[in-house]
Amino acid sequence: MNELFENLNHYAQTDPEREAIVTAQTTLSYATLQQRVELLSAELATYQVQRLALWGVNQADWIVVDLAARKAAMTVIPVPLFFTAAQVQHLLQDSQAELLCILTDTAQSDTVP
Repeated sequence: MNELFENLNHYAQTDPEREAIVTAQTTLSYATLQQRVELLSAELATYQVQRLALWGVNQADWIVVDLAARKAAMTVIPVPLFFTAAQVQHLLQDSQAELLCILTDTAQSDTVP
């Protein structure tokens, strides 16, 4: 995983405006991606937890949260969007997730336990 962050840092320094993430909704440069990952990683580290459950649609924010959590030495537990509320609850309990991150587009779901 260190190599990934080294490469992110390299491109953020040498070619900061280069596109790192491109989706239908947004584009993030390497500099912006690195800045977001660093800021969120520092914030997540203050929670002092080891396991973060991540629930959301595939989008740029999902990538940022995933990378930031990994940089903060957290295990990321992806929560499938098709799970029922009971399945989500079981996954969270069984995985011993200590923190749940729900991306805003997902918060409208009726399966949030």
